[in-house]
Amino acid sequence: MTCLCISYNQPQPWQTDQGRAMVPPDWAMMGVADNARPVINVDACIADAVQALWDAGVWTTGSCCGHGDPASRTVIVDRGDRRKARDVLDRVDKTIRIGAWEMILDGESR
Repeated sequence: MTCLCISYNQPQPWQTDQGRAMVPPDWAMMGVADNARPVINVDACIADAVQALWDAGVWTTGSCCGHGDPASRTVIVDRGDRRKARDVLDRVDKTIRIGAWEMILDGESR
């Protein structure tokens, strides 16, 4: 796969594909007024996979297409959504890795 997505933090001259502006699903924005709802810029070559995750009820807290490095294609989800995310991505794009956030408060043990 050839990726030409423009990196927001390390743009290169050969990167030509703009990200896709995506509106988060209603369930992810509970309590946020429509006029305050963010538009999220997602790397174009993984935007369909991110949309599939959202459609399945999996929120992504971050994503990156790797910008030319296929081994770096990653979405970040809540720890509890890892299995569901893998099921979705196995149908949509098996090459995308899944990372997960876990909040551990000071003084808590695992």
